[in-house]
Amino acid sequence: MDGGCRIRELTAYVCLLSMAARAAQTQQLSCYSCSSSKDLSICLSTVILCRSASHCCFKAETPDPRGIPGAKVYSMGCMDARQCRQQPQSSAKDLCSRRGQTCYSCCSDRGLCNGATWQNATALLMTLPSLTLALLRVYVNEYY
Repeated sequence: MDGGCRIRELTAYVCLLSMAARAAQTQQLSCYSCSSSKDLSICLSTVILCRSASHCCFKAETPDPRGIPGAKVYSMGCMDARQCRQQPQSSAKDLCSRRGQTCYSCCSDRGLCNGATWQNATALLMTLPSLTLALLRVYVNEYY
């Protein structure tokens, strides 16, 4: 790795840490974000800060409308916690396996809780470079 790449990488990590510290200071929850994406890695490369303390992170999964077995469409982001809990939850496997039924996972116990599960850990590892760049873009847009 050349010196220029290492400096960019270190700068991105410093920005990531600064953003995390800012979120912790303001008690804003950070969540992965996407809308109707068939590619989970896209969802895991965009991070937003929830605007309200009453919000939680959510992940919505819908079976692919084309009927492809195992394929899903994902939406992630922030949502009012009460509204999220009123949605069909992904823990109800029989309900969520029905064709076309959207099921939600709601969480607020830690930042980025709507993405890091054992099922998508590989996708997350594959998106770390783009996630770092996405966080850097958010930081630069926020402060410059």
